[in-house]
Amino acid sequence: MRKKLAGIMQKLKWLDPFTYVDLALDKYWPAKNSKKTGVQEIGYNIIYLVCAFVFAFAIYQIFAIGLQTASPIVIVVSESMEPTLYRGDVVFIKGENAVGIKAQEVILNQNLSGKNVSEFLKSDFADSSDSQVGLAVDGVEIDGKKTKLNTEGDIVVYYSTINGAQIIHRAVLKIKANDGVFFLTKGDNKQTNWSIDQERTCLKFPDGKQACYGPITEFPINSKDIQGKSVLKIPIIGCVKVWVFDDFLSLISQGKMPSNYRGGLC
Repeated sequence: MRKKLAGIMQKLKWLDPFTYVDLALDKYWPAKNSKKTGVQEIGYNIIYLVCAFVFAFAIYQIFAIGLQTASPIVIVVSESMEPTLYRGDVVFIKGENAVGIKAQEVILNQNLSGKNVSEFLKSDFADSSDSQVGLAVDGVEIDGKKTKLNTEGDIVVYYSTINGAQIIHRAVLKIKANDGVFFLTKGDNKQTNWSIDQERTCLKFPDGKQACYGPITEFPINSKDIQGKSVLKIPIIGCVKVWVFDDFLSLISQGKMPSNYRGGLC
């Protein structure tokens, strides 16, 4: 059994691109008596680092071609999609057109490009014990037709010009307008994401306090601007990226963890 496993491992090593780097170094810059000089130690490390970036870029491009999108891999950096997605989850994205993105559909006999949602939509709110403000969007009314929102639509990725970052949220409504197909999106987190991404919603309470949400993106999202939909997630393995590029930078610049950190592994 051990010999069989050893044989399998021996074959699998040829799938590791660094195996070929080691072979090249042994041939063209070998260490005498298997002992590297100080210069070789530094040189080997630089070569490994450069190769790691090259291999990562190549793998990313292979995924981009295979999944038909320029953004095939997204790492979740906030809690807005919990409990569906958590910080540190790696999500694979497949490029898709409007027909291939699932969401509830409505038809609107208007042009929507550059139009604020307040011009054609009214949100309906209901009491919610899960929401941090006690209310959450329950549905929307468009052209006199009410649609109750659900979480059965696809999870999609789009670029927010307001946040200056990719957003991975659920498509909750597909609007077939005169000038194309547009989407409204929302995070699954019932506590923090109590309104749709495309609307600035402010609620006033009897004690005089006010709570506002959004917008995350200024207008309904044209289907052409959807970078793709989620097809696979791998938990946790993106934590290193979150720690280095999100948490660490926040600790250095602000002296505290980012506002979307709520404890846990990531």
